[in-house]
Amino acid sequence: MANKDHSRIGEEFEIKVMKWLNENRNKVFTRDDSTCTFDIGNPPSSRKFDVVSEDRKDIFECKCFTWTSSGGAPHGKMKSISEAVLRLSFINEAETFIVLKRDIRPKTSELLADYYYRRFGHMLRNTKILEFDDKLMSMREVRGSI
Repeated sequence: MANKDHSRIGEEFEIKVMKWLNENRNKVFTRDDSTCTFDIGNPPSSRKFDVVSEDRKDIFECKCFTWTSSGGAPHGKMKSISEAVLRLSFINEAETFIVLKRDIRPKTSELLADYYYRRFGHMLRNTKILEFDDKLMSMREVRGSI
């Protein structure tokens, strides 16, 4: 997979998550810029999140990450997830979620979402971790409920 494909793959993942949310939650979810953009921090900085309920009470950041090709932990990607958790921590008026792609480590059968929670769960505060299987179109709660 070429680097140019990463944003397309990430966008496809976000769309599948949004579709699942629209079919399984009693709300409407969107990727629309005006609904998904929030001011965070001090001084405020505008930030667009991946999928947001139309009432702006549920915010989802989607990460379509996998283990490295050698089966190692993707340290740069873990940092990216933690940065998303930090940005979400500035939102007080909504429930916040990180949605990770279901990916199994071949050597140990550990799931990437479980690994993130095991290593970095202490940083989550109120943000919940979900795992999305984009092949079976199913969602699993890793930490917190949806």
